[in-house]
Amino acid sequence: MSDAPVKNRPIYREFRNDLGKLTFNSKPIINSLSKKAEENVDDAESVLRAIEDHLRFTVPKYKLPAFYLLDSIAKNVGGMYVCSMAV
Repeated sequence: MSDAPVKNRPIYREFRNDLGKLTFNSKPIINSLSKKAEENVDDAESVLRAIEDHLRFTVPKYKLPAFYLLDSIAKNVGGMYVCSMAV
């Protein structure tokens, strides 16, 4: 993991950008983002911060799909993501 601030890391920016496409409960998008989270487990902090910021700043009607994404990551990737979500 990089020492750069989380919001300056490439995976944070990529994930924030990709989350903009998650405007409805789309299994293909959720699966794609879950796979990206799995590929970047070493920087789980950036991935989770991107999702957290998305939830904080997006309009209410787009929040539920992001919660489905968190559920998918917790169930299918687990590990550091579950530990970090519990804190």
